[in-house]
Amino acid sequence: LSATVPNVVAEITNSASRIAGPADEIARMFFIVFDRAPDKVLFHAAMDALRAGATIEEICAIALSLTGASLDTSLNLSNSQFVARLADAMWVVRPSGFSIQPFVDVLDDGTMTRAQLLAGALAHDDPFVRYTDKVDTALLYLAIANRQATVEELELSANTPELPLIRQIVSQSTPDLLSGAPYWTIAGPTLF
Repeated sequence: LSATVPNVVAEITNSASRIAGPADEIARMFFIVFDRAPDKVLFHAAMDALRAGATIEEICAIALSLTGASLDTSLNLSNSQFVARLADAMWVVRPSGFSIQPFVDVLDDGTMTRAQLLAGALAHDDPFVRYTDKVDTALLYLAIANRQATVEELELSANTPELPLIRQIVSQSTPDLLSGAPYWTIAGPTLF
């Protein structure tokens, strides 16, 4: 990893897991299923499983089996309750004209599993989903600070441009990601 801000930004933003891979989808899964940012251990486990050949649907099935998840299978939710919770986990206000019934129907007739429906939901992103402005921040904290972003960090970082956010995360991270040299010395004073 090069120590200049533009290279850090480029490497994080253009990584294969972000462009053609499932990093964003896995992060969305944490916000939908666990109502929080991804943590280091489970996020890396999911990414390692995907690299080893697992599918997003299989990762979703595992997430749904974990106790404490809002869509947890041990809650014995009906298909209608499951879809309603999934929709509510995605949107503050459901889109106009949105009906859960078609999704309940595909679960009821066995056309899809809950894991498949969740995997399909992970591919959906629009400006009105609850977590749309949190995924990038959460992934930056994982990549730079090697930890889960807190609720406060997610809220404070909403709509913060990427470069100032990266500077903030680097300056707060320990151990020193830049081997003891002040960030502005390596990156150059013109970046600040």
